[in-house]
Formats: sequence, C-alpha cells, structure tokens
Amino acid sequence: MDLSPEDYCRQLEHYLCRTNEGHLIRIVGPAFEQVCAWAERGVPLKVAQRGIDRYCERYYAKGPRRRPVRIEFCEADVLDAFDE
Repeated sequence: MDLSPEDYCRQLEHYLCRTNEGHLIRIVGPAFEQVCAWAERGVPLKVAQRGIDRYCERYYAKGPRRRPVRIEFCEADVLDAFDE
C-alpha cells in the first residue's frame, strides 16, 4: 500500500498522538516537510513508528514529562531505524 506524503504524515500524526497519551501534535510547516522527506526517501511507516518509539522510550525513561514529544525530535531515531 503506497501512501501519499500527506497520508504518511497523517498516519504518523495519529501514531504520535497515541504515543503522547492523547496529546495531539500537528505535523505542519517545517515538520511536515521533514516527514514528507522520510516518505520520499522510502522510510516505511512501521520503521518511522519504531524510531518514534525509540525516542519516546529514552525521553520517558528520564521520568515524567510535562510536554508531549514532537516529531522533529524523533528524526535521528527514525533515520537510524531506517539504516538498520
């Protein structure tokens, strides 16, 4: 199933919302362009989700956080997961 870059972003937006315990973080502007670049590069949705999970595991391991995770902070983990 090939997703358009917009649908790819929407899917990751929903995933990030669930990961952030319901906090909605919109993927817009530069973050949208960043995530579209992942789609164009061929990063599968499941791999991007694995990268998000990696970042969130490290982030929440430090203790409770007040702010939800933003997609921009997950890029290094997403690209590392893709390289693997």
